[in-house]
Amino acid sequence: MGTNRLKPVTFKMTQQQLDWLEQESEKTGLNKVEIVRRALDDYKDVQAEKEKSEYFTPQQRQNIKVMARMQCISETEVIRRAVNRETRVVSKLKKRRT
Repeated sequence: MGTNRLKPVTFKMTQQQLDWLEQESEKTGLNKVEIVRRALDDYKDVQAEKEKSEYFTPQQRQNIKVMARMQCISETEVIRRAVNRETRVVSKLKKRRT
């Protein structure tokens, strides 16, 4: 299958981005499209690593957003309240054991 086949793409860039891209191309000898492809690959790798190290799964993050909207509070507050609930539960369990 041709999954690695290159496809033509059109997108817009700011003049500042284009200037930088042209400078990088001259500096490195790489053509502009190769620089863009490498940058996308690097970005993809960084995002994949970031997702691995996050505290919540994508589904949990979505649930937090929904709860925040429903309660008209920030996502941080949803998390804070959940942590406080868990802390109280753990404290009660420890007291029962002693």
